[in-house]
Amino acid sequence: MPVDYSVDYRKWENIEVSDDEDDTHPKKRRLEARVQRIEEMEQKKMILAEEKKKVEVELREVKAREVKAIGSAAVAIVLIPIFGLIIALKLGLTMKDLEIS
Repeated sequence: MPVDYSVDYRKWENIEVSDDEDDTHPKKRRLEARVQRIEEMEQKKMILAEEKKKVEVELREVKAREVKAIGSAAVAIVLIPIFGLIIALKLGLTMKDLEIS
């Protein structure tokens, strides 16, 4: 008696195929999650770059004020004794009178 190797395909004739499986495939979900993480990281990177620029501007301003203050102090250190000498000379004091013991 011969063996029948034929396949009965009738049971697959009325199968409904949906696109839902594409949305729930684990690899697709992982890819979407990865893409979302990358986008979030790019946004954070942009925000940090903007904040860095602001801080650098503030730092330059602070350094400029510091240089100006140091310059003013240096000028004062140099000019105060000179003004003192000018006043002393106008008062008729001599260098001997100005010696500090």
